[in-house]
Amino acid sequence: MQKKKIIFSLIAIVIIGGVLGGWYLQRSQRISLSSSRAAIPTIYLPGSSGSKNTTQPIINYARQHLKESNQETVKIAFDGKVTYPTNWNPTKRATMIQVLLPMPQHSKGGKRTVKMPSNNNFQKGQQNFFLPTGQIKGMQRLLANLKSHYRIKEINVVSHSAGGVMFLQTLLATKSTIMPQIKHFIPIAGHFNGYIGDNNRGTSPNTNYLTSSGQPKIMTEQYRQLLKQKSNFPKQTKVLNIYGDLGNGSHSDGTVINESSRSLHYLVGMRNTNYHERKFTGSQYRHGKQVGNRQIQKLVFKTLYR
Repeated sequence: MQKKKIIFSLIAIVIIGGVLGGWYLQRSQRISLSSSRAAIPTIYLPGSSGSKNTTQPIINYARQHLKESNQETVKIAFDGKVTYPTNWNPTKRATMIQVLLPMPQHSKGGKRTVKMPSNNNFQKGQQNFFLPTGQIKGMQRLLANLKSHYRIKEINVVSHSAGGVMFLQTLLATKSTIMPQIKHFIPIAGHFNGYIGDNNRGTSPNTNYLTSSGQPKIMTEQYRQLLKQKSNFPKQTKVLNIYGDLGNGSHSDGTVINESSRSLHYLVGMRNTNYHERKFTGSQYRHGKQVGNRQIQKLVFKTLYR
């Protein structure tokens, strides 16, 4: 009996030692940022769901690999009202600003469901893309707040799906003098020229292609509107356009065809040397899974913090 107790005690010690050793190793491998990198906040924008579940995994990955970081959560309501957290301070080292874009809701049969707004609440050509004008104005207010109240000179932006389209619209429609410079723009699974099932031509698998100039052969109304303002895109911004391909012949991530994601290149300028693309292939890179994918998280982290 005594011998068994000793064996069990030794096993427990080994297990505890392994756990503590792994924890210490993880802590020791965290990186410390230079003052210049730590001073640049990063905004994380979700897709049309607008919830924290979209961007929290990629934020968690970054925080786990930095010796110090700060997370702030900002809500931009459907009407454009911006709600900041208590003791809002985006100037702390390695601040990550998680933006939530809640849609208006109503009760039906005891269940809360998203209330479909009228088309009058959307920018021209945006009816199928669920990007209300109010939230774009709210994004402009957030950017202005960072520059005017906190003297922040540069920011990074990481987005998923519709969040990338929303930010691009905001960027093209906002005077550069009222917002910080955008150092990195990293859209993940962006649908800049529509998405599958949005009732637009050229958004279904294998129905569209990019011409030799990089422009989509078939353009949605949304894309045409963005095209009118393409000259406003800041040339100094570094763009990493990430998209997934299921590898099943659809040339899509199940929700967005690759041509729609890649059409961003033409909007930021085909000769823009700060533009780069990265395609991830496989069933694990389905549209809704990309932000939670470890390989994509590693790439985003390396781009922003290494």
